[in-house]
Amino acid sequence: MDYLSQRAVEVVARAEYLRGRLDLQNTAVNNFLALRMAETSKSVAVASWIESTAAKYVAVVGLVFVPAASIATIFGVPLDSQANYWLITVFVTIVLMVVCVPVFGKSSMRRPEVRDLATRVGG
Repeated sequence: MDYLSQRAVEVVARAEYLRGRLDLQNTAVNNFLALRMAETSKSVAVASWIESTAAKYVAVVGLVFVPAASIATIFGVPLDSQANYWLITVFVTIVLMVVCVPVFGKSSMRRPEVRDLATRVGG
């Protein structure tokens, strides 16, 4: 009986040791997964920032061409001269740019931490 109780104590000690090792390995795996998720989130953030920057450029291009297209539709009715078309188109485009470019000027591209993030991730 003494052998069985001693063996039971050894088995319990071994089980506690293995449980401790399992807890350490579980913590290591969780930390590794958290690190990978953080890296992935950072990459997604940089990709979103780049896409939003591209969308701003598309908006600027639209800012140039939409007034011209709208005014061309209005002036689609035959008129005497196209000088009026170009005068009004250029005027409206310049007014829209003066109003909208300051909004685009407050871009996140000017924030140094975003630029640093993009260079660290490789974007």
